[in-house]
Amino acid sequence: MDRIRIDRDETEPHGDLRELVPLGRPPIVLGENVAEYMSLFARYVADYKPRGENERDRIEDIVDKRWSIKRYRHLKTDFINMKCVDILRAELLKRIEQPSIADEKDLAQIKKYEAELKGWEPQLAERNVIPRPYTWTQEALAKAKAALEEKRQAARAAQVDELVDGWIKLDPETVKGVKATLGKHGRTIDSIVSAVMVEHIGTIKMYDQLIKQAEDDHNDIHAEFIRCRQARPVLEGVKYHEVTPKKGKQAD
Repeated sequence: MDRIRIDRDETEPHGDLRELVPLGRPPIVLGENVAEYMSLFARYVADYKPRGENERDRIEDIVDKRWSIKRYRHLKTDFINMKCVDILRAELLKRIEQPSIADEKDLAQIKKYEAELKGWEPQLAERNVIPRPYTWTQEALAKAKAALEEKRQAARAAQVDELVDGWIKLDPETVKGVKATLGKHGRTIDSIVSAVMVEHIGTIKMYDQLIKQAEDDHNDIHAEFIRCRQARPVLEGVKYHEVTPKKGKQAD
């Protein structure tokens, strides 16, 4: 006699849903939250109550695809926002007024060098050779002016970084000020977003394709899960039973 044994009632969901965890490491990339993934997995398990290892594996596949959809959507949004911030920063660098800085010493030094060079002018008119001290003073003046410009640019960049940070955090006063600055030059936040969408349409379409593929895969696996569950016979209280081969007529 052949014997078929079912070790447990496979029609019943696992008794403790907390024991159901993904096999291996969760598919988490840098910057993602493992706890959020596990919470999503737990919600799917609670909703579908998988029966047996096959259904449990399919639930994990469904969760992985749902997580991929969320990932690609976030990556697309982050990409657009990053490019918008780049353009916004560049616009503000061109538009904002030069912030005041402590440049009295720098200006005084520059004036000193300029005065020294002017003092050399009568002698230069009489000589065919430029004296070395004159050349040194010219070089010192150029360095002083470059250092002052660098200091001013750094102050401007710091102010722009502060404005961009406030805009990202949706600080009301900062947002109002940024919009006003852009508006004076015919620009808006919407125009910046539009520029990004046009310039980077190829990358944005790539993210859309990734999202659609993950959605299609998720829907296919989910549909297969439902078909298998509906096709599975309802077995209640199955224990042991014996299968006795039927005796057939012996061949002549």
